[in-house]
Amino acid sequence: MTAQVTGISSRPDRRRCLHERLCRWQSAVSPPRGRLFAGTEMTALVAAQPVYLPDEFAVCETPAAPVVLAWLVPLTQAEAHFAHTQGWAALEDVFVQHDPDLTDHERASVQLPDTRRRDADR
Repeated sequence: MTAQVTGISSRPDRRRCLHERLCRWQSAVSPPRGRLFAGTEMTALVAAQPVYLPDEFAVCETPAAPVVLAWLVPLTQAEAHFAHTQGWAALEDVFVQHDPDLTDHERASVQLPDTRRRDADR
């Protein structure tokens, strides 16, 4: 998923700068720090685009500066580990394949591909 930066400014340098900032925070996975919610498997968060909302919600124009809206998606320890070792794009592909309700903080972890063989080859 690529950040959409349209209608921000007619100046290409500002648009490029904002796009680079969007890409920097997107997929930033916090390390697991214990359960985020009592009785759930969620232990980490990832900053992502608000994909359930129209693209217009990704950036809010204000008189002072554009405000980038990030969605903090709760992850299980296994999902966070997978994102750290395989990359956010790989976890995002798994989410697309399994289509979990990412707004449900009580959801179970998605079934992750076995990466032991790939990790051993590195």
